[in-house]
Amino acid sequence: PQIVQSLKAQAWSDEDLLEALNQLEDGLKEHIKTLSSFDKYKQEVLLGHLDWYPMHKDPGFWRENITNFEENDFQILRVLITILDTSGDPTALAVACYDLSQFIQ
Repeated sequence: PQIVQSLKAQAWSDEDLLEALNQLEDGLKEHIKTLSSFDKYKQEVLLGHLDWYPMHKDPGFWRENITNFEENDFQILRVLITILDTSGDPTALAVACYDLSQFIQ
């Protein structure tokens, strides 16, 4: 986004170019937000430290990231199932069940 902001700061007389730069900036920001939220989720699951962070109950998170669960032969889903089998933490168990139900939907 910094490069796009630098380009926008220049005195452009072409309104179409400015609009395209605005759309590019918005798209990049959204993509970065999506990636970073899934990366945080993935780290949480892989560490086995599940808690009720906002992403778990955010329908947008599930819609936007559902295909990311296919990575590494569905590794995240397999780890969630392992958490169900091995964890004694009631919160982690509840979150793992909820997340699996969100994937199934």
